[in-house]
Amino acid sequence: MATPNQFDPKASEELFQAIFPEPYTQFLITAGSVIFVPDDVLFLLPFEILSPKATQSRFVLLNTPTAYFPSAAAFRLSRAVAPSRRNWSAQFFGLADPITTKDDERYETASIVSEIQTVKPELPVPTAQLQVRGPLSVDNLKSRGYFFNRLPETATEVNNIAGLFPTDASFAVVRTGMDATKRELLQTDLGRFRFIHFATHGFLPVEPGRDPALVLSYDGKAEERMMLTLPEILQLKLHAEMVVLSACNTGSARKVTRAEGVASLGMAFLQAGASSVTVSLWAVDDKSTAILMQEFYRNLLSGMTKSKALAAARASLVSKGYTSPYYWAPFVLTGE
Repeated sequence: MATPNQFDPKASEELFQAIFPEPYTQFLITAGSVIFVPDDVLFLLPFEILSPKATQSRFVLLNTPTAYFPSAAAFRLSRAVAPSRRNWSAQFFGLADPITTKDDERYETASIVSEIQTVKPELPVPTAQLQVRGPLSVDNLKSRGYFFNRLPETATEVNNIAGLFPTDASFAVVRTGMDATKRELLQTDLGRFRFIHFATHGFLPVEPGRDPALVLSYDGKAEERMMLTLPEILQLKLHAEMVVLSACNTGSARKVTRAEGVASLGMAFLQAGASSVTVSLWAVDDKSTAILMQEFYRNLLSGMTKSKALAAARASLVSKGYTSPYYWAPFVLTGE
């Protein structure tokens, strides 16, 4: 969904009736919580936008705590493994507003800084990135329809979230701009954080031979190192209660492949040790997302479960005037 006007309430009603005919409709709308295991292209769809009363702007799942699993096997496995009590030395790690375009005034500064930086060892280009086909650069990506514009509001987003935690610097860490490079990230002990939040673009390619990736900052050396690829994510050692991929979908790839890309990024973080991942299914609005995310974390810190916290954040966003599903529906919780 690229704009608020693309939502079709009539199609929402028809699809709801097709997927949830009676008597399942009543089971669904009266449930205290719901777990979805979508298949194939349905992974592109946040089921919260489906409603028998969508033409009346009434969404029966808006306030319902929901969670998604990539497969029935993953759901069974998550329930079979007893949750472990974890002691985190830090609460929140947020990465946002990376340097992603030559139009960014920080781009040239990054090149200058890289020439004089000698304190930290040089980060080699990972083997996984050497396997991609063709050059990977900002200009090359633009020529194929990928645009990674700057996301300045994401810095506000992560700073506002960080402000919800105690003021002790060890509790919340925020990385933006030149601090949001892959080198800085890979030299950080992410295993000590309870929540890890990426407010950046996602690279979900349609070409064979390229992996889905999160877009980080240009480090002044090589644009290909802006990509934190799926194989690299799998190598992270996480113990997070939740990873959030905010504003990550570029909306530039074919539909089914986009779904697979989002699923793969989320699954990679789960396999790296996160208990759950919250992902966006389309390119989101900066302002409304910042509001939703701050409310989401505020709910979590008040003691709500993750699914309840996200449902309450959605409802709060609607109450503030963001009534189109384009604003409140893109984020889904995957895992426990």
